[in-house]
Amino acid sequence: MAKLSARERGALPPSAFVFPETREFPIADRSHAYDALRMAGRESPERAAQVKQEVCKRYSIGCSGAEVQ
Repeated sequence: MAKLSARERGALPPSAFVFPETREFPIADRSHAYDALRMAGRESPERAAQVKQEVCKRYSIGCSGAEVQ
C-alpha cells in the first residue's frame, strides 16, 4: 500500500482525489489508484462504482468489471 504523509496529502490538488470535496481516495499515481480500487470494496456499492469509474478513466485500470482483490 502506498503511503502519503499528512503534508504530502495536503499538498495534492483536489483533482488528485476521487472525492475532491472530502479529499478521499487519492489517485495521484497508479500505485494509489490500485490502492483505491482495493479499498473501494469497503464502501457502499455506489461509492465503489465511482472509485472504479474514476480510476478506469484516468489509468485504464479495473475497467473490465472484474473484482480487484
